[in-house]
Amino acid sequence: MSAIGDNIRALRTLYGNGRDLTQNELAEIIGVTRETVNKWEAGSIGNIRTSNIERLCEHFDLSMDDLRSEINGLAAQLRAKRESEILERITVQMSMSQFTVPLVKLNELRNVQELECPLQKVEVAPSLINHHHALYAFKMNDGSMGRILPKGCHVFVDLDAEPQARSLVVVSVPEKSEDLLVRRLYFGGTKAMLAAEGNEEWEDIVINRSSLSVIGTVVWVQAPREFE
Repeated sequence: MSAIGDNIRALRTLYGNGRDLTQNELAEIIGVTRETVNKWEAGSIGNIRTSNIERLCEHFDLSMDDLRSEINGLAAQLRAKRESEILERITVQMSMSQFTVPLVKLNELRNVQELECPLQKVEVAPSLINHHHALYAFKMNDGSMGRILPKGCHVFVDLDAEPQARSLVVVSVPEKSEDLLVRRLYFGGTKAMLAAEGNEEWEDIVINRSSLSVIGTVVWVQAPREFE
């Protein structure tokens, strides 16, 4: 195939709005037969009329180089586009395997700095890492928040994120439990309510806002095998 034939074939791929233009469709745009387009692409017609090239350039807003050049033409542009897409897919796949956060037990969030390495890891979307720099994950092991956090799911907590009203939080409430708790946070005057969202056996907790001890704010939840 000639350079111009390669470029015309690439044109049908690049300018087909998500599909390849057919040779018939391109022939109608130029005003030639499908057989002529086929011969151009096969390189069996060496000299294509300048008027036909100009029609292509005008219709698709191309330069002469796009159709005539072997180095900078549409065929080279298509190859570069495909190579870029392949590289992007590989990069995403590599990123997904490299972006991990420590998977700890809920109560270990009290003092993660003292945990011994190596820690178990869990994969997470790269965008989450970019936005949260004190990120840890734990597995939900009770039904206290079962309506929104099913048992077994991975819950991601940013230890530095400032909780807002209605945030899901990990809190310490020593007068109610020796363990850390996961609850929905509500503010009301001088009081704060930590609401369970499970079945009736899990009670809501009302405490003074001044004694509220938030360990971290929940920023993401995912199924355990979501990134496997």
